[in-house]
Amino acid sequence: MQHLDVGRPPLTETQSTAQRLRAANALAWRGQPREAIPLYDAAIASDPSCAEAFAFRGLAYRRMGDFQQALADCNHALQLAPPFAMGHVSR
Repeated sequence: MQHLDVGRPPLTETQSTAQRLRAANALAWRGQPREAIPLYDAAIASDPSCAEAFAFRGLAYRRMGDFQQALADCNHALQLAPPFAMGHVSR
C-alpha cells in the first residue's frame, strides 16, 4: 500500500480498523477527502459493521461533491447503528 504522509508509518494489512480510521480522518480533516477514501475503504473492508467508517467516508464524499454516494454511505451507517449521530449529521 502506498505511504501517505500523515505522520504515521505506512498502513499494513495487520493494522486495526481504528488505526485506518485515524489515518483517513487525518487526511480528510486536512482537506484531502479524495486521498482519505481508500483508507476508509480499507477500514470498511477490515470491519464491514463499522458505522463510523461509513459515516466518515460519506462525509468525505460529500466534501468532494458526490452527494449520491455520501447519502448512500450515511444511510448505511444509520442501518448499522441507528442512533449514530454522525450518520444523521453527515446526511
